[in-house]
Amino acid sequence: MFGDDHRQHQFERLPLVYQRHVDLVKQESGCLLKRLQELGEHVRDTQSAIEKVTKAKEEKAKELELFVESAQGKLNQQLKAKLLTLLQHKSAMTDEIEQLEVFHTQLNK
Repeated sequence: MFGDDHRQHQFERLPLVYQRHVDLVKQESGCLLKRLQELGEHVRDTQSAIEKVTKAKEEKAKELELFVESAQGKLNQQLKAKLLTLLQHKSAMTDEIEQLEVFHTQLNK
């Protein structure tokens, strides 16, 4: 059955070979489990970072919105003040025109 080629070989019992492979598979399984746990932690950390960035963006957007509203309110107040001044000036000029027209009409009679 065996030639001279296998004379120096020693054969291990099948249960020993089987157990060695079982131990190797268990060791690799433990490494896989550890990697799964690490990846799970990384996913949770990444999700937390995403939530923080999203929250920060929302806060900055709200700040910007409040700033724009405030600036718009100030601009509206300035516009109202200038329009009021211009309307008063226009009214004064209109009154003066009416007075001058009346005066001119009286002079030409």
